[in-house]
Amino acid sequence: MGTLRFSLCSLFAAVAVVALGCMALANPSNTWMSITFSAAVALLFFAVLACLFGRFSARAFWGGFAVVGWGYLWAQGSLPFDVKNYNNEAQEYDPFITTRLLCLLAEAKGPGWPENADSPYTINDIDLYTRFRFTCIGQSLWAIVLGFIGGVVGHILYVKRQRAAGTATSP
Repeated sequence: MGTLRFSLCSLFAAVAVVALGCMALANPSNTWMSITFSAAVALLFFAVLACLFGRFSARAFWGGFAVVGWGYLWAQGSLPFDVKNYNNEAQEYDPFITTRLLCLLAEAKGPGWPENADSPYTINDIDLYTRFRFTCIGQSLWAIVLGFIGGVVGHILYVKRQRAAGTATSP
């Protein structure tokens, strides 16, 4: 009682989401960018509703999912960071570790990854439009992953509080 449980069906769904996320990152396009962002936002809206109308520990899970997921998307989209480069020009800077991990993943894909390697908009043989789509897809997936972690933490905190009160209730 009080443990976080997942049905076989939800584990299959998680594997399908991971597979689709990997496919989207392997072939970043405008379509995949729209699909992943729309899916992340839809899931986060569902989390808000599940938090409002759920029961017991499920409510805590979806509340944590919604708070962390929406918080991450808000922070990614609304916090401008400008630093000066060596020519004293303003340059955008993203301090999130998730963005650094996405950059490492993009560079690990190796040469020949971008279809438009001869595009005039390249830096280090990586097409900027492809990099932008890759980053947007990755940030949407990070919102889902971090939301899930927030949900697990919310569930754990709920169970701890219920055990301390002596009334552990789980669906």
